[in-house]
Amino acid sequence: MPLVIAQDYKSDYIRRILRVQSEVEFLQKLEDWLAENNPEWTWMFSKLDEITDSVHIPYYDNENNSLRNFKPDFVFWLCRANQYRIFFVNPKSATFTNAYGKADGYEALFANKRFSHGRIKDIEIKMAFFTENKEKTPAEKYRRYWIDTPEAIFA
Repeated sequence: MPLVIAQDYKSDYIRRILRVQSEVEFLQKLEDWLAENNPEWTWMFSKLDEITDSVHIPYYDNENNSLRNFKPDFVFWLCRANQYRIFFVNPKSATFTNAYGKADGYEALFANKRFSHGRIKDIEIKMAFFTENKEKTPAEKYRRYWIDTPEAIFA
């Protein structure tokens, strides 16, 4: 399904239009990177819609003392030989609210684990926040969950 990007980020004519500036900037960086690079993966990606898609990572929200669902903005499906990777990307700043709780939720379910499904024996699930400069991430413990170039998705 094609993505539609709003020019002014305020357009409300089309409900599922891409209007969040950080998401648009991520797509532009991805497009620029792909113009000069050819990933060694066969890949596809989608924009996840919070309303229609049931894709989420549960996490504990310390600020509100509750369980919540983290709904990443994009998902990439990558394949190389018999290796498969599902990579969730959420373009946000390095200090985005509840990011550490979301990273903890991902880590509890998926970090350092491999999965299989039918004949597919090697599935890895990864997650990252996309930011302009991952070095500005305040907590060193979580820095590995921030990327500042699309190249990290295909590494």
